[in-house]
Amino acid sequence: MLHGTRFVLWLTMLAVLCWSPFLLAQGGAMQSDQSKTGNAPVTVTGCLKQGSEHQGYYLKANDGKIYELSGKEDFAHHVGHTVTIAGQETMMSKSEESKMAEHEKTEAEGMPYADLKVTSMKHVSATCSQ
Repeated sequence: MLHGTRFVLWLTMLAVLCWSPFLLAQGGAMQSDQSKTGNAPVTVTGCLKQGSEHQGYYLKANDGKIYELSGKEDFAHHVGHTVTIAGQETMMSKSEESKMAEHEKTEAEGMPYADLKVTSMKHVSATCSQ
């Protein structure tokens, strides 16, 4: 019986060693996806504005931070309105960021800015105080 237990233990360890590269690769892929989308969900209220680039929109938050928006929401319909947006800050590739940086810096007027992938938008007011 002792011999059978050793064999099962040895077989279990061999299986773990064989599968560990696959399990580690899965964990690395999950980390990579999370680093592209940011850490925690963001909810922010502010004035929705038309960006200087084609089909570009941004939100000037009440604290002054600028969020460059992406997603499937109907941003055009709410330009000039106060909205509350939920989403996740995203990390663009260096090439995408270099294309957008000039527009973002101009729109931000020296304030901090970030890219935000919008998951929902709620209309607050038909006007903006900014």
